[in-house]
Amino acid sequence: MNPLKSSLAISDLDAAKTGNRPARYLFGKTLKAWYRFRPSCTRQAEITIYVTTSKPQGLRKIGRQTECHEALRARGCAQKARPVERRRPRYRSAQDPGGELVSPVHFVQSKVRLQKHLAEAGMGSRRACEEIITAGRVTINGRRVNQLGTCVDPATDEVKLDGRVVRPLPKIYLAVNKPRGCVCSRKDEDNRPLLSDLLPSEHRNLFHVGRLDWDSEGLILMTNDGDFALHVTHPRYQVLKIYEVDVDGAATAAALAPLERGIWDKGDMLRAKRFRVQRSRPAASVIEIELTEGKNREVRRMMSALGFKVRRLRRVRIGPVRLGCLQVANWRSLTATEVRLLLHSV
Repeated sequence: MNPLKSSLAISDLDAAKTGNRPARYLFGKTLKAWYRFRPSCTRQAEITIYVTTSKPQGLRKIGRQTECHEALRARGCAQKARPVERRRPRYRSAQDPGGELVSPVHFVQSKVRLQKHLAEAGMGSRRACEEIITAGRVTINGRRVNQLGTCVDPATDEVKLDGRVVRPLPKIYLAVNKPRGCVCSRKDEDNRPLLSDLLPSEHRNLFHVGRLDWDSEGLILMTNDGDFALHVTHPRYQVLKIYEVDVDGAATAAALAPLERGIWDKGDMLRAKRFRVQRSRPAASVIEIELTEGKNREVRRMMSALGFKVRRLRRVRIGPVRLGCLQVANWRSLTATEVRLLLHSV
């Protein structure tokens, strides 16, 4: 498991002032060197913390801002720089040879908005939950609320809807092999088959992560975790998506070179991270295209701009998740490792 970094901003450090001007420091930006802590920062400091634990299934929780504040103050400015290994440790920590590096350490707020809490419990969409709140049907610890923006702590607050306790549903992550002719939508005016029709009734409340066109096929993820969906689809996280494209005619590397340079189409810059010609014949060719962002019909638009007609488009990989031998119109649950790698991809 690769060591993972989590940044924590600590405001208003109550450190001893020196003669230097206040400044901002970024600690632990890389693994090449460790930096001394200088308590001359009076405004804000950011520090990257690497967490280890002796139990792989355990997760050592980092204290809140005050505990980190005290830890930084305890170090003082005389802390010695700690050497690190030349190569990044993959499975073991240099500081704790017997422990395993723990993945995702989330510094998240303990409180969430009430409508989000209700939506995660399957009470409806956030817009529908807002209407439920304004109708006065929700109570928090016995007190009725009807104002939007109210926050709750799911760990300590008791939320009830119409007198029944509301509890968040467990997070579910599925990989589906979408067939052609299936629509990625909650409902369709033309009564075409829906992606959710492929799932059992207990999973009908899941939403798709991104989408595939009606005439495209292959791997698509479904979940009820909004943060997970954002991480997979937003371009800033650079989650790799690989497509296999069957086109008419012979495709050569020279003819496809503009894919990596970028193609302007209808005001959008369309660019592939990488491509590879798997098979090229006079009648048809197969191309593998890697993308890190998903614009509307991006692959088809790029191939059309280069003069190729797409016969078949299939997505075979999203980050660490591969289509593999998953049969068409079937689904499987993601492994814990796949979910963890997707949530912490960069």
